[in-house]
Amino acid sequence: MLLERPTRNLHNAPFSSRKPARALFLVGKRGRDADFRRDGTLSIWTVAGRKHLTYSIPQDFKTAFEKALEIDSLTVIKRDGKLIGRVTLTLDAPEPQGILPVGIDLNETNALVAVDPDGRTLFVSGKDIKVKNRRTAKTRTRLQRKHATRKAEKKDTRSIRRLLKRLGRTQRNRTRTFAQQTAKHLITFAPENAVLVLEDLHMPKPEKGKLRGKALRRRMSLWQRRLIRTCVENKAQECGLSVTQVNPAYTSKNCSRCGLRGMRKRHAFSCPHCGHTDHADVNAAVVRRFGVH
Repeated sequence: MLLERPTRNLHNAPFSSRKPARALFLVGKRGRDADFRRDGTLSIWTVAGRKHLTYSIPQDFKTAFEKALEIDSLTVIKRDGKLIGRVTLTLDAPEPQGILPVGIDLNETNALVAVDPDGRTLFVSGKDIKVKNRRTAKTRTRLQRKHATRKAEKKDTRSIRRLLKRLGRTQRNRTRTFAQQTAKHLITFAPENAVLVLEDLHMPKPEKGKLRGKALRRRMSLWQRRLIRTCVENKAQECGLSVTQVNPAYTSKNCSRCGLRGMRKRHAFSCPHCGHTDHADVNAAVVRRFGVH
């Protein structure tokens, strides 16, 4: 949500700060710090008194805003001379009653692969965002070295710090948008009364000394698996779909037809016992759908 106000000197504004300022306002039953009026304005309390601002809501969020049972809180952030509002809503979510399992496999190259009971498959490629995030990471590494050099020479580093913050924000927004779009594709693909079957895999944040090689740690940190999973769970709850987990042990190696151990080579899977061949990610998704271990 974008808040609009008359143009004036931002350094004299009630949110003035060198760092990106943010403030939390309680709405509804929790407090009266802010109030969304029927005339399309926002009445908000500040240290300089109560202000009345106009606001605009992105088209994708208007439906959720209109259907909200309650507006809980509003977080206002000042960024690039604008006030951006993040609203916490209470929505009415239907009770999930899933009976049709949809197997899901999360990877790096194919960010999400899903198979429904009818054998239909959904592929969401993660190659494009992987390349962009890797390029951004290289740029940030180069700027960090430049920042360290200038700092050692006691030179001004404000422009480099601003650029680093901008790159980090761009990468986070890109990854979040991709995860939300991926979850939306999956929910649209899944049939009614579906049960989304994910692997119960908890991967700790890569730490120095735990994984061999800086490149591998960076590669794992850029993998948006956890964010995609969170977005899928949130979207499924909103649409009344169930989400369950299965043991990930050998789900990438077992055959989806006979259940015995097969051979996986990159994106190809083959079973020496029954002769079944398939895309490795599709095979893994089917194994999870049937709970074959």
